[in-house]
Amino acid sequence: MGGLLRYVARTPDPSGFSFQASGEVFSIADSSSVGYGANGRINVPLADNAALTASLFRRDTPGFVDNTLTGESDQNALSQTGGRLAFFVEPSANVTINLSAMIIAVFVIPVLTLGVWKLVRMRREGDRRGI
Repeated sequence: MGGLLRYVARTPDPSGFSFQASGEVFSIADSSSVGYGANGRINVPLADNAALTASLFRRDTPGFVDNTLTGESDQNALSQTGGRLAFFVEPSANVTINLSAMIIAVFVIPVLTLGVWKLVRMRREGDRRGI
């Protein structure tokens, strides 16, 4: 089985100004906190044949995995932030220029990995507590 996922971004629109924003609050089973997300997009016409679009997003997902070695809870929290900037200009009927840049940053709390390392170290040293 195969497939294709095609991502088509919205082109800046020189015909008018527009703004969109949305948000969400959500929960995850076995998590002690709630998550949230927000995003927004703005389209600004620069001339009859040019426009600029900017979009931003942020999403914080709460953790739900508990570390039984350290006793800490919700160790796999995730934070995602990103944005896109796009520029459109049509200098003539035969020439169209679309430029865009996108950045996405994902941050994961690495405490779960430290708990696994502690387990490996305990086994190497012959310590059977918590195993």
